[in-house]
Amino acid sequence: MVLRAFPGIALLVALFYVINMFRLYGNPWSVILSKTALMLPLGLWVMKGFFDTISWEIEMAALVDGLSRIKTFFKIMLPLVRPGLAALSILAFIYGWSEYILVVVFLPTEKSWTLTMYLQRLAYQAFAGEVSVAGITRPMIIAVGLWYMIPIILFFIFAQKYLLRVAVGGVKGV
Repeated sequence: MVLRAFPGIALLVALFYVINMFRLYGNPWSVILSKTALMLPLGLWVMKGFFDTISWEIEMAALVDGLSRIKTFFKIMLPLVRPGLAALSILAFIYGWSEYILVVVFLPTEKSWTLTMYLQRLAYQAFAGEVSVAGITRPMIIAVGLWYMIPIILFFIFAQKYLLRVAVGGVKGV
């Protein structure tokens, strides 16, 4: 969680050094790996909170019934934290989908830009007075912005059933 104490821009110099060391500059994997490294501590912290809500008695009952630790994790624990996995996947998708600064720094060529960069360029050209040159209008930017939101909305709709599911406990009186 220490990485969350600093703004992402403060870690950019170190990330740039590591990306150059692995010769990933200009490669989309530079953004993917950087975003994963920055998102991992938050994901672990969020999932720890969900695992802490599960009673130890459930895990102990599964072990007494003969399940191994690994089977207990996959058959008992993981289904109980499915709402947390859904929430975390939505959060990670939105953070990754809306990433801007890492794309600006690590992907200098247009062929590997994300939709965020194209939307920014359209907005800059339209609002900077380059409308006559590029033929870009404000309704066009609004349309691209709406298309930009569609994957997030669809992802939320499909993950909503996991978010709304209440974890049913297996311990009586708890």
